[in-house]
Amino acid sequence: MKNQSLIAKFHPHILGLFSAIFVVIPLYTTMAILAWVAYLLIGGILKSIQFKWNWKMSLWIGLYLLYVIGSFFTDHSDIAGKYLEYKLSFVILPILFSFQPKIKYTSSITFLWFILAITCLSLLGFYHSFLCGFSINCFSASIFSYVHHPTYFSAFHVLAFSIAILGYVRKWRYFNLNWIIPFVLFSLVCQMLSLSLAGILFLGLLFMTFFLRMLYKKWNLPGLLIGSVAFPALFFVFVNSVPQIESQWAVAKFYAKEYKANPSDFIKNRQYPFSGTEARLVMWTAAYQTFLSHPLGVGTGNVDDYLGEQLNNLNQEELAKQNYNPHNQFLQIAIELGIFGLLYLIVMLIYLLRYAWLKKDYLLLILISSLIFNSLFESMLQRQSGIVFYVFFVCFLLSLTKNEIVQDIKTEL
Repeated sequence: MKNQSLIAKFHPHILGLFSAIFVVIPLYTTMAILAWVAYLLIGGILKSIQFKWNWKMSLWIGLYLLYVIGSFFTDHSDIAGKYLEYKLSFVILPILFSFQPKIKYTSSITFLWFILAITCLSLLGFYHSFLCGFSINCFSASIFSYVHHPTYFSAFHVLAFSIAILGYVRKWRYFNLNWIIPFVLFSLVCQMLSLSLAGILFLGLLFMTFFLRMLYKKWNLPGLLIGSVAFPALFFVFVNSVPQIESQWAVAKFYAKEYKANPSDFIKNRQYPFSGTEARLVMWTAAYQTFLSHPLGVGTGNVDDYLGEQLNNLNQEELAKQNYNPHNQFLQIAIELGIFGLLYLIVMLIYLLRYAWLKKDYLLLILISSLIFNSLFESMLQRQSGIVFYVFFVCFLLSLTKNEIVQDIKTEL
């Protein structure tokens, strides 16, 4: 019993340390996994760890197997091999999370590790910005968020401040307003500085959903109607009051209208280098056309060839040389794995979304919603930043709601 208590005490720290390493120093993620494995081996020797498979986590393994099947049709075995290596987290993390202590552990500690890691990452961003200079451009976008792409950085912060707020509401141990209020304000500032338009839009949708729900609970339908008008208006004022965000939003609207008016002329008239919005519109068009030409997929590792060919057909030779991904996870997997891969991803995400809703697991609900929304603008599961982050926390939250021995976070503490 003493060994079991010791393992249960260390377990949330091991998980938290792993989350901190992949957030702050992602190059050492493999070493963090090895440390996690070593801890599980010690727990197994002490007979304080049990294996309890959660089939919901295996949905990630199913996605990985589709990439393995796609590798049989590759023209570039070296690229396909790297893809499979990058995506090994789809397999490794669900397996590791299937080994749990035999007695309950304090999951809030893992969350605290993650919040501390996000704080350290953001402070490193400020330090990096100071080294750049004191202009406003040095404290924004990829200069501020230099370790991870700004959209991933924003997604990390959304989960972190959601954890902080939910932890206070549910009275988790160590979650008090003395640090939560400063952290939430700090987190919001960091998200604004990241200048990820997708991240800011998702943050706005999150706040709108929260306030509409609150108004509906207080005043029923009248409150919902008032909020439905007031919140979009306030968000519009906010977007147009911050110069950097307003300029991104204005550019996005301008190019979207131009594209809608005549997609063919828009594509032909673009000249490299592009703005982010221009590049996305061209890449989305080329990716969609590539998918229509190859509905069963082109195979793992072949996206660059086929997408580049389509860009050349659209007279975008310079953009084709950049080997950009489609900047949309759904289009990415549709090209690579075809209609079956796309349907698998969509069904998996809808199932997890529904599961989180039915279980009232709001962290899982926010996490999956974040993945879905951001995947419309970035290939979120192509970089380690997205793969490890989403797989780790989806599996962690599922392990808390599935394992009968580890109490659910809604009733823990």
